Amino acid sequence: CLFCWITGYQITSVGIESLSPVLAMPFLSFVLTSVAVGAMVNALNIIDGLNGLASTTTVFMIASFGALSARFGDSELQVICFLIVSVNLGFLIWNFPFGKLFLGDGGAYFLGAMAAGIAVVLPERNDEISPFSSMLIIIYPFYELVRSTTRRIVAKGYQALEPDDKHLHSMIYKLISSRVSMTKPFQNSFAAVLVLILPMLCCFWAVTFANERSFLISGIFAFILLYEMSMMLVVNSNNA
Repeated sequence: CLFCWITGYQITSVGIESLSPVLAMPFLSFVLTSVAVGAMVNALNIIDGLNGLASTTTVFMIASFGALSARFGDSELQVICFLIVSVNLGFLIWNFPFGKLFLGDGGAYFLGAMAAGIAVVLPERNDEISPFSSMLIIIYPFYELVRSTTRRIVAKGYQALEPDDKHLHSMIYKLISSRVSMTKPFQNSFAAVLVLILPMLCCFWAVTFANERSFLISGIFAFILLYEMSMMLVVNSNNA
């Protein structure tokens, strides 16, 4: 809510024409934006489970927003993205690969808020950029949040707000720690590198096809398919 009030930006388009009349209503647009920003804040906190995972994912996302800002002439947003990426790179020196410093909830929430805010502002300020581009850039943490919340509600004995170790990064870390002979910090960081392939591919695709809706939607579905196939493979390997 504060984001909408302070910046004056709200989601007025999601790239789907049938929803345009709904988003033209200021109150509904305000509610959607508030929920979206709040969700992303929690989403980045959920993936903050391995050395460098949340912070490097943020670097990928914000750098992608910065690249799009530069391409379409939004110099103000480009500078903001550069600053956020620079701070993250400084933090990563201490966080990856040995985990000598951690984001904590406050750090993850802050980075989530920054990523969410720019994801909203970029297509609102630049009509040439499809909202689906922003969605694809942030899809990894956002999908992890939606999937985890749904899984906890559906699974017997779990509640939506209770933490667990069944996220993709958690399952990959379990597999690495049981199959790869390394020290724990390197097992942790190696698992993070494997997971980071997903947001890296999504960001590359989103920047490449920033204003091509069909390619962006295809990228979103491709990510979901790749995520679910990876999860299935890792779960089966852990149970073998």
